Amino acid sequence: MEKLLSEVLERIKPTPEEKEWEMSIAEWVKSRLRRVMPKNVEIEIVGSIAKNTDLRNDRDVDMFMLFPKGTAKSELVTKGLAYAKKAVSPHPWQIGYAEHPYLKAEVEGCTIELVPSFRITNINERASAVDRSPLHKKYILSKLDEKKCDEVRLLKQFLKRLGVYGAELRVEGFSGYLGELFIVHYGSLIELLKHSSNWSRPVIDIEGYHSEKEIREKFNAPLIVIDPVDKNRNVAAAVSPVSLSKFILASRAFLRKPSKGFFFSEDKEFSKKELSEKMMSRGTKFVALVFPAPKVVPDILWPQLRKAAGSIAKHLELSEFKLFGYDFWSDENKRCVVLLELSTYQLPAIRKAIGPAVTYEKDVGSFIRKHRNAVEGPRIEGDKVVAVERRDITDAIVLIKKIIKNPGSYAIPSHISKTIKKGYVLVDEDILKESFNEFVDSYLTKREFFINDLI
Repeated sequence: MEKLLSEVLERIKPTPEEKEWEMSIAEWVKSRLRRVMPKNVEIEIVGSIAKNTDLRNDRDVDMFMLFPKGTAKSELVTKGLAYAKKAVSPHPWQIGYAEHPYLKAEVEGCTIELVPSFRITNINERASAVDRSPLHKKYILSKLDEKKCDEVRLLKQFLKRLGVYGAELRVEGFSGYLGELFIVHYGSLIELLKHSSNWSRPVIDIEGYHSEKEIREKFNAPLIVIDPVDKNRNVAAAVSPVSLSKFILASRAFLRKPSKGFFFSEDKEFSKKELSEKMMSRGTKFVALVFPAPKVVPDILWPQLRKAAGSIAKHLELSEFKLFGYDFWSDENKRCVVLLELSTYQLPAIRKAIGPAVTYEKDVGSFIRKHRNAVEGPRIEGDKVVAVERRDITDAIVLIKKIIKNPGSYAIPSHISKTIKKGYVLVDEDILKESFNEFVDSYLTKREFFINDLI
């Protein structure tokens, strides 16, 4: 086990040369910021590079502009972004949004995030969520030595391989800070995996702020980890039941049969022909709804895309089309896709409406009035009143196109509603003519790589 983890660490730990290059770019930006900012605004590098828990080729730096308490929030944002733009010019930048806007720039192949924030010494002074970050850095630096930092790196790579690394709404997984707290608490990756393989409604409170009863009354989440710098926050709030379940099963599988496959994926040759054969062999109907991505930040895009896909699936089922499965995807820039797999996609022209039992006098009367113009009936079958009606829509694709034309009537969220009207529908092999075949392949091969290790 030690030899295996040592070999993995050798591949994922940044080289001294890489760290020196990354810090030189950070210092360049920092010096440019210092020239344009007043002296009462401090600059602090936070994030994984500052905590020595970064992975090789991450190439990103989080830099905070710490304004004094009492600065108006509007001034903090306006001036902070203005300083940031001057500092990174002429390199390309874009505005990102968390609780408030920040600037994201590409400088010589390194991503620099410049975040306006308030300078605080304890959590009670917090004015926005990002203000915690320097306190997180201070806490982690006080708890992790070099060996434990390497354990964090191993955990991050393990989570990346599982596809559950990141607290953003697209992933609903484990943040870097959460991973660091796991190692603070358990001491090593192996100890964490030994515990997590047996987790059931886990609760972790490193600093012992609350009793378990208090925690369960205060938080409702599949995984609860109390923030050591903010006792009223669950660091694991973003972790979905699916992400947690994957981690628990993968922990068991790795302890049974450890291998590098839990950290690195094998290069897979992608065959469009094989993908086509896989689709057609299922005997179902594939429909892809493709439309422009709305111009919103990812944390707005993904929840709305998830809700839109779920709403489309729900209305297909309500119309009695049988849905085998569905998924959704976006490149977060140009396109969104909702992929639907239907086991029943065409229906008879008529349907049977089953009414109440004849013993319910009022309900029977209501049913008869509602169906008085039925194709057949109302009549009695057994002890119930039934009627035969003509369907408005017999083809699932017709319904999907109807949803595109009038998304507001089908509970499609606001930002998606604006762009889905410009969408188009692809069916079966026509889907593979587009450039999102890897997404289609991932839908068709939803099998965890470690699943056989659990046998």
